Amino acid sequence: MTDVSIPGHRITCSVSLTILDLFYEQVRADSKKVAIRYGDEELSYQALNAKANTLATRLQISGVRRGDAVPVIIGNSLELPIAWLSLVKLGAVFVPFDPDWPHKRIDTSLEQVGSRTIIVGDRVEAIFGADLDVLKVNSKDLVGSDHRLAIEKVVPDDLIYGFFTSGSTGQPKCALNRHLGIFNRFQYMTKNFSECKPKTVLLNSRHVFDPSVWQILWTLSVGGEVVIPEQVGHLDLAGLIDLIHKRAITMTDFVPSIFNALAELIDSDPLLVKKLSSLQCLLIGGEAINVKAVNKFRRLLPHVHLTNTYGPTEASIGMVFHDICEEDSVDIPLGSPIDNTYLAILDEQLRPVPPGQIGEIFIGGDCLGCGYLGDPEKTRAAFIPNHISEIPGQTLYRTGDLGRQDKQGKIHFCGRLDNQTKINGVRIEVGEIENVLVRHESVNDAVVVPVELGALDRKKLCAFIVSQNSVPVDVLKSHLATLLPEYMLPSEFVFCSSLPLTSNGKVDRQTLINSLKSRQETGAEELESMSTVEKELLNKFRCALGNDRIGLDDNFFEFGGDSLSALEVALGSKLNDKVDLEVSDVYVWPTVRTLANSALQRVQAESKIDIDWEQECRLANDIRVPSRSNRTSPETIFVTGATGFVGAHLLSALLQSSSSPIIALVRNGYTSAFERCRSALARYAMWDDTFAQRLKVIPGDLTKPNLGLEPNRWQELERSIGSIVHCAAMVDLLRGYAQHRPHNVIGTVEIIRLASSQIPKHLHYVSTLSVFDIAHNGQTPELIKETDVPDLANLPLGGYQQSKSIAETLVRRAGSEGLAITIHRLGEVGPSSKTGLSNSKSLLNLLLAGCVQMGIYPTSSFCFDWTPVDSVANAMAYCITHSIEPGKTFHLMQQRSISFLQVMEAMIAAGIPLRDVSYSEFWTRLEEGARSHHSSSDLTLLLALLPRPSKSNNLTAMLVDAQRFYRRDNFEQLLRKSSICFSELDERTLSEVVSRAQSSVVSESAVVN
Repeated sequence: MTDVSIPGHRITCSVSLTILDLFYEQVRADSKKVAIRYGDEELSYQALNAKANTLATRLQISGVRRGDAVPVIIGNSLELPIAWLSLVKLGAVFVPFDPDWPHKRIDTSLEQVGSRTIIVGDRVEAIFGADLDVLKVNSKDLVGSDHRLAIEKVVPDDLIYGFFTSGSTGQPKCALNRHLGIFNRFQYMTKNFSECKPKTVLLNSRHVFDPSVWQILWTLSVGGEVVIPEQVGHLDLAGLIDLIHKRAITMTDFVPSIFNALAELIDSDPLLVKKLSSLQCLLIGGEAINVKAVNKFRRLLPHVHLTNTYGPTEASIGMVFHDICEEDSVDIPLGSPIDNTYLAILDEQLRPVPPGQIGEIFIGGDCLGCGYLGDPEKTRAAFIPNHISEIPGQTLYRTGDLGRQDKQGKIHFCGRLDNQTKINGVRIEVGEIENVLVRHESVNDAVVVPVELGALDRKKLCAFIVSQNSVPVDVLKSHLATLLPEYMLPSEFVFCSSLPLTSNGKVDRQTLINSLKSRQETGAEELESMSTVEKELLNKFRCALGNDRIGLDDNFFEFGGDSLSALEVALGSKLNDKVDLEVSDVYVWPTVRTLANSALQRVQAESKIDIDWEQECRLANDIRVPSRSNRTSPETIFVTGATGFVGAHLLSALLQSSSSPIIALVRNGYTSAFERCRSALARYAMWDDTFAQRLKVIPGDLTKPNLGLEPNRWQELERSIGSIVHCAAMVDLLRGYAQHRPHNVIGTVEIIRLASSQIPKHLHYVSTLSVFDIAHNGQTPELIKETDVPDLANLPLGGYQQSKSIAETLVRRAGSEGLAITIHRLGEVGPSSKTGLSNSKSLLNLLLAGCVQMGIYPTSSFCFDWTPVDSVANAMAYCITHSIEPGKTFHLMQQRSISFLQVMEAMIAAGIPLRDVSYSEFWTRLEEGARSHHSSSDLTLLLALLPRPSKSNNLTAMLVDAQRFYRRDNFEQLLRKSSICFSELDERTLSEVVSRAQSSVVSESAVVN
């Protein structure tokens, strides 16, 4: 007898309740309790409810009524749950948008929703049509109201939200859901996770994906606390773990691919396991689960309740749950339907299949949504009439997923029926990407297929392109990026003359996938003619990237390589058994052929590549520095690099020491530039809400003409600013000059262009002491003075140092033609004397963190300049705001050096267990640690940067004793004549700073880039 359906428990509950009623219960129960926390900001249940009432009233006045779908263009913030709740109170439908979506995607989606009213965050700077009623929301401006709205009660059949999912025709679909389905899901969760106390839930999903609904609204329905993280553009597992530890998170959600990486990371470092001790319940869902990762996680954190979940956006987030147990050590099922939901596995004729056989999964019951907004055709195709009498309701949803039922009645996932795929837990319809690709004028046809990476069960997208003429891959990537979010961009592009077809005329996707394998076989034939070194390197390239299709002439970094995978290539490698392979070699020669041929013949000065340095230092012909005039310059200060370590402190110092308006250029999208700048200052404990009155943040790109700004914005800057502070720079000690040139040289040229407009401007250029070749020349005849200039015939090694030397020379040449300039050369900038917070990206901080992690330090007597960052910022701010005479250069460094041993002794005195070892032993232990750690480990990065013992027995080649080589006459004179607050780091204050910095040294994640 075949079971027609797999039902959950049927539970009858009051048909009048919604999650809004549950939220009101929590407001009455404990109104002062924290409901939402974002960074250092928080809202109580009373404040959240009152602010949502106020916003709901405004929406009501704007004409929003029950059932209206309203776009919410707000990122992670306190305003996000306020906006959602305000619409729920009206019986309206909230539709989350990502402010970082491409403008065209936002415009298309707005048109699809069709709402006259939209809600946007206070920091959203996009321009919307005049026919739209744009309601900007700032939590601080919302004066709360405890009066409920005069509207009819929200009922279970009312719609509550709509989320966009990928669409096969290139048009995303907005899936609508009802209160009934969400209420049913939440009731089950409350029962199933009753042991999780307190319920402190981390919003770990992007707010435009439906798991965010339970993480926010379910938590509020049970009296828990929602922790909303600051939104970043990259995966930062170390930061995520720190946040879980800091906020004592008890519950959250992971997609399997990220969960797999988390399990690997904590397995490599026992200290990280302790930071996750607060976790009690963890939901995993979005794609097939990795049994090995689950077993590893359960071994490390056996007390955490792991639950596998399944269900599409069209069915109230998800409706199949499975609590993982010991019996699941080999295979983990999706589970069984929750209360009041049903599942059937049917064949192509929509007939039930016997247990054990594979069929398509169909869903029914209270969980079902109402289809797609404004698209009845797609709704009819996905929501079919219910022909199964055992399942209540008139509709079934066909998921397109394949599954089978085991003997215990559990459901197992068996793949996709169509061309949808999931990348990092996000459902993607590859047809949408194909549709955008063929819009490019050079593309005749395109097919996108998912490809297994083979590492941590990850996938990537590969695009097959038929083009009428040659089109660079970066051009296609740029085209896609204007219309699609980043997670939908293919990782690999393959060009072909035509696409293979099946017998019925459809594209044969399997043949395309097989062709990738044939490329691998072609590579195998090519192996016969390779040298031994080429074969070894090719194998290392393929292993490091998890990609067997890389050939002799494929660029390592175009195939997804980065500093960590480059290190994997370099570790333990030798070229001709004599020359060690360094990470920097992979950057200089990124293909197997060039690396094998060129690296074998390299000389010690390999980074001094054949470049006409004099040509690099010539100002562009269209830059004309105007003659000095008596016109008064505007007071507005223009700052670049304000999100960096030095730049953030400098911006804070400027905002505190002057009343001038400040414009900061931030490398980001139009929607989050201000927030990124604010977050940078908050990260270093320097943000003050009063700054917002004088600070304007605009997005731009140093590598593009006119800083990537629109002509009117550029012209506005030319007219409005009087001082320019160019602090931005790319700093990556692993990359060469070519990689640094766009940011550090071309960017400086554009800054000079801006400074050379008719209204007089004073350009303050932030340079570095390392523009001189000190580290590799040993003793010098005499100390370098501030009046000395970089020698183009004897530039320092290293791409960063070379790029700064060229950029400084360009600034000086503009100065010689009449531009008002001041150059600030910085040494090794140390932690703040006030907070102890240091630059997590610096080599020194990376070294200190590595010593702490391993419990050892190399015996070395080297010294270095470690001037407190707040002192450096105060000095520069004084120069900028006091109109000092242009033309001078300042060496902004403290008078006394700090020795590495002094720092180690201070750390030991602060209670950090450390013992000294030889540099050789330290490097060996470091290599062992890097090999055993996850690829994002700081130890791996440190190993990539430090010299091998065979090349150096100490660290003097990496960190320079500035006081031994440089004079600071101009700066000392400035200090004597001014009121600059310039505190130095000496033996007396070192212990205080180290004590304050102790936690940040251990926990800060240091990355190179």
